Amino acid sequence: MKILYGTFYWLLAASVAVALEWYEISAIKYSESQPNNPVSQLGEVLKKEDQEYLKSADPLKRLQWVLEKLKVPEETQTLVFSKTSAQTRLISPTRPRALYYNDDVYVGYVPYGFLEFVVADPKLGMVFYTMEPDKKGDFRFKRDASCLLCHGGGRSGGAPGLVMRSMQTDRYGEVVSGTQDYNVDSRTPYNHRWGGWYVTGAVPKGHLGNRVLDEELKPQLAAENIYDQMKAVPVDGHLYPNQLSEGGALLAFEHQIRVHNVMSYIILKFRQRVILKKTILNRDLTEAEALDLAKQYMPDLLGALFKVGDLKLEGEDIEVAPEFKAAFEALSPADSKGRSLRKFRSYERLLQYPLSYLVYSESFNKMPAPLRSAALAGIHDELTNKTQTTEISRGMKKRLHEILLGTHEEYFKRYGL
Repeated sequence: MKILYGTFYWLLAASVAVALEWYEISAIKYSESQPNNPVSQLGEVLKKEDQEYLKSADPLKRLQWVLEKLKVPEETQTLVFSKTSAQTRLISPTRPRALYYNDDVYVGYVPYGFLEFVVADPKLGMVFYTMEPDKKGDFRFKRDASCLLCHGGGRSGGAPGLVMRSMQTDRYGEVVSGTQDYNVDSRTPYNHRWGGWYVTGAVPKGHLGNRVLDEELKPQLAAENIYDQMKAVPVDGHLYPNQLSEGGALLAFEHQIRVHNVMSYIILKFRQRVILKKTILNRDLTEAEALDLAKQYMPDLLGALFKVGDLKLEGEDIEVAPEFKAAFEALSPADSKGRSLRKFRSYERLLQYPLSYLVYSESFNKMPAPLRSAALAGIHDELTNKTQTTEISRGMKKRLHEILLGTHEEYFKRYGL
């Protein structure tokens, strides 16, 4: 017997009585607060000619227009065919849902469906939108509260965040009941990853991607060849910008899930506790008091940034498509020696350096000032051996310190003079 997620997914989720979350009833008022992030900013500057183009464009051209405006590389595309989103009726192994991302923005696309967005907001953490036409036919970015049914904290670290599921499906993309499903980030065992996802490029064997279960629950390839599967989509022209669903893009996505979910939680919790302390003290917190409070949230954030506990990959070397590699590496700066936190490595892990490139993200660099100061201080203390909370070698720490001095403006201002 199967659970038909495509038919009942939202009905089941919506029927569960859930207490109002802490970030809604506190002074945070997550859903009522005005966001300020790349998606909300784009929505504010749409012009008449933009609307005319969006109305006349086909779904793919509309997607590419949005990706360009938000500076999201289309080469980061990953493809998921399990029916586990709000657009389940449109998703199948022959028409998967595509996801794209940069350091702050995630875009979901199903051909002939609406566009979905998750964006890291410096004040609110992860915020959810759809882009659909209004009654006049103009396209609008609208915050989507229904996303919180699955992304509201239970699977995303206690606050609105990213969720990546690994689930066993049949040949139609329906999730098969009685099979194990997994929440995935960079620490998840490799043999639990990517059920219901296409995986291209060379990665170690043993993952759950590129396969479906037959009637006897035996795994079968979702397609003899992912590229043939994509070419077989029964529509005129191309539905997707490319035929990539790189294992490297999935590995980077999993890393970002961990970091962004931690950041989302600590941003909201820090703001909540600051407001509570101000109420108790009947005054604003001093800079020192706010910094002391921020430091309480650093172990989880620094652990994610330094990739502590991330799974080391065993087996075959990792190879990524050159177009993904070029687009991905271009998102972060390199120092005068050409060193970058996005430099690829072919074995054990995706990237050479054990420090997250998300230190360059807008969401990191626009966090509340005490959190940002505490994070940069924690990174500096680890890299200069004032603390010893990671297993990173002294030589590697020295190189990381040099890279940040040459590429991160605030880090240099604080520690380079």
